[in-house]
Amino acid sequence: MKTFPIVTICILLFYACSSNKPTKPAVETDYCQYVDLFIGTADNGHTFPGAAVPFGFIQVSPETGNDSWRYCSGYNYADESIIGFAQNHLNGTGCSDLGDILMLPFSGDINNGVYRSKFLKSEETASPGYYAVRLSDFDINVELSATQRTAYHRYTYHKDAPAYLLLDMQSGVVWDTKSIESHVLAAEMEMPDNQIITGHQQVHNWVTRHYYYEIRFDKPYTVKEELSAKPGNKAKRLILAFDIKPGETLQAKVAMSSVSVDGAKEAMKAESPGWDFNVVRESAHHEWNDLLSGVQVTGSNAQKRIFYTLLYHLYIQPNN
Repeated sequence: MKTFPIVTICILLFYACSSNKPTKPAVETDYCQYVDLFIGTADNGHTFPGAAVPFGFIQVSPETGNDSWRYCSGYNYADESIIGFAQNHLNGTGCSDLGDILMLPFSGDINNGVYRSKFLKSEETASPGYYAVRLSDFDINVELSATQRTAYHRYTYHKDAPAYLLLDMQSGVVWDTKSIESHVLAAEMEMPDNQIITGHQQVHNWVTRHYYYEIRFDKPYTVKEELSAKPGNKAKRLILAFDIKPGETLQAKVAMSSVSVDGAKEAMKAESPGWDFNVVRESAHHEWNDLLSGVQVTGSNAQKRIFYTLLYHLYIQPNN
């Protein structure tokens, strides 16, 4: 019997398979319709419903809590209030970390020092690359989308009251309440003009990390107040004020880098140069749909919902 080296056999198999490889058809089905981002957000599933693109560095998502093992992803479906929207989250892990740069839009003055809002499940929606909710206490509609390294926020203020935004750089997804006050090891912030904020932070919870950021607003801000620091705090908690009439929107973009502020600026310039939220949302949707279409299954809609949701969660990691 004539024999062939194993390398030769592998090469022959490669060409046999590649020569018969079908051309990938154009994506006509909306596979994103089968993805349910709320699967895994209850109990200890530790997933999040916020916006991301496949393998993205950014996962911008609401946080209903961040100070216990219950909140490894920052969100639990059983909760009825939101403390803000942070730019990155872990998906399906049993460890706490990330939750960097917490932002909460609100209207009017908060006199009790508690920055959070109730919301209704009927006014919360999510699909690959998009998340939306109405903050009931402030009557503000929040929409989120993302690119690989930038988060995109759009807030519509409806109340006839001053428009504010809490920018909480001390917050993070941590083990316990005590860790919130001490997990930031170093923090630097600059405000080069009244629409941009940049900076760098070193934080520690599961691991020690450095991250750099650039935040841009489409309207000028003024710093209304810097909240009092608690023992152990290194980072700022700012109340920003905006001149916004009822029904108007405020847009914010957050770019992040693990290398430098210049890296965050380059990400912003390359991925989110404009202010068209719908373009970013549609781009994220198409990116997800193209990837999910790589696997086509038959079955009931309920079975497809389970399958494509699992596939979606698979494609969040590893992160860019």
